[in-house]
Amino acid sequence: MFNEKIEKISIAFEQTHHIKGGIPLYESRYKKVLSFHNGKAPVYEEVNGTIRAFFINTFNTPLFGRYFESAFGFYDGLACVSDETGYYHILENGIDAYAYRFAWCGNFMEEACVVKDKSGAYFHINTQGEPLYAERFCYVGDYYYGIASALLDNGQYVHIFKDGSRVHNNAFLSLEPFHKGKAVARDEEGYFHIDKNGNALYSYRFAKLEAFYNGKAFGEDFNGNKIILDEADLQIEVRHKRALDIKQELAKAAFDFLKMQILYAILELDVLENLRDFKTLDLPPYCENLILLWLRENGFINNDKSLTFKARESLAIKPLICYWQDLPFKLSGYLAQSLKENKAYFEYLYGQDYFSYMAQNPKEAQKFSFVSAFYASDYDVDILALHNQKVCDIGCGSGTLLSTIKAKYPLIKAIYADKEDVRINKEEEFIEIDFFKPLHIEADVFVMSRILHDWEDAKAIAILQNIAATMGEKSILYLYESVQDEPSLRGGKIKGLELSFHLLNFLGGRERDLEAFEYLFAQAGLKLESVLRKERLVAVMKLRKL
Repeated sequence: MFNEKIEKISIAFEQTHHIKGGIPLYESRYKKVLSFHNGKAPVYEEVNGTIRAFFINTFNTPLFGRYFESAFGFYDGLACVSDETGYYHILENGIDAYAYRFAWCGNFMEEACVVKDKSGAYFHINTQGEPLYAERFCYVGDYYYGIASALLDNGQYVHIFKDGSRVHNNAFLSLEPFHKGKAVARDEEGYFHIDKNGNALYSYRFAKLEAFYNGKAFGEDFNGNKIILDEADLQIEVRHKRALDIKQELAKAAFDFLKMQILYAILELDVLENLRDFKTLDLPPYCENLILLWLRENGFINNDKSLTFKARESLAIKPLICYWQDLPFKLSGYLAQSLKENKAYFEYLYGQDYFSYMAQNPKEAQKFSFVSAFYASDYDVDILALHNQKVCDIGCGSGTLLSTIKAKYPLIKAIYADKEDVRINKEEEFIEIDFFKPLHIEADVFVMSRILHDWEDAKAIAILQNIAATMGEKSILYLYESVQDEPSLRGGKIKGLELSFHLLNFLGGRERDLEAFEYLFAQAGLKLESVLRKERLVAVMKLRKL
């Protein structure tokens, strides 16, 4: 009878008191009230300008004789509270559940609770306040059926058991808890469902997606159509077709290019740096006012001209923005000719290929080095399983990939190799090479990232032949490249599709599917042993000499 009584108690619309059957449960009014759990509810009141929290029972009688800065409901017999010492939990008798203090606490679920320590790391504790495992994460979610989602330092999510061990070996851009054995995940192409092995249930992707509920999952495709996905046969039923005004959408898209060109001009003029450093912009009054209006309108500055987070992040990747909005943008004006003739147009405009141009233009080389480092920062190196081998990065560029590998496997001997040394950190050995000429490098392991897609087949084969010639019988070559999938007829995005247009137009290169890569390898005297992380934007291919 007691539980039935509690279940009928709810929070009034004003959130100042509780009601039962539409009638106030008591006369008092609070600053805020939360729900009853096991006959106890947290309430907040203001006393002399200070907000304090405490617990009441269903008769509005204060409990425990103590106050808190914040208090939340009882879950699994414990409630999260905070005071000047930090966040912690109390038992249903009001006594502290443990002596530990945290920067933040969640609620207990399945005898485990999410907490944040004072360093900003997240993990789970048991009911005694002790960590369930040693690892620390950027964030963790609640456990459902013994499995929780956890955010890694690289921005990828994984599923973990209560001892912190991985449920499967895959990581995703977002990841929800398992519901009836399936979970919603997201990769670079969109949302989809996975099983407990971390494998996708199907190849297509969605813009929005929910968990399966009694055999059906609601979602939205990339055209804005509302769909229902059947769990049994994975058929898609379109429930609502979006009425697209194609002309308006295309008209807007046709003009959208100007936004990034405006930002590019602003960055080239050092406007954000000058605003940050309280310097004058030294621009004609009309132009200065126009820029400030645009920056405020688009969320880059506040009314007092101070920089927003968006502006600070733009400055952090300024070389990347300026790279894409300069030469690649200019060359895109010749994309029609590139497509008509199946060739790059950089040499036609500048009298030399892009890499020769870059060698003579230090500012362009700096931008390219930054861009290479940015895109290489999240490449998967955990799967390499190295120990103390000699590892050479062919075409190392900024050196980010091999430096990441060295940080993961500190006993390796790192050898950086490229036409010119544009590395950020130049402490390790560097060998000057031209990978269109014979290489003379002794190494156990060779790595090469995103080089082959810059070149047409004949030159890609020449690069691989030179690497194969310098490899020993036991040497391994790891290639980091995007491996294109066969396009699905039922939805989903094709990895790097727009990039393929840029590669053709700018460099004469291309993205490739597995069959195209295998052709290159066979011509170069290499054999493919395995493809790792194929589902990711950048996969890893393991090769040996034939």
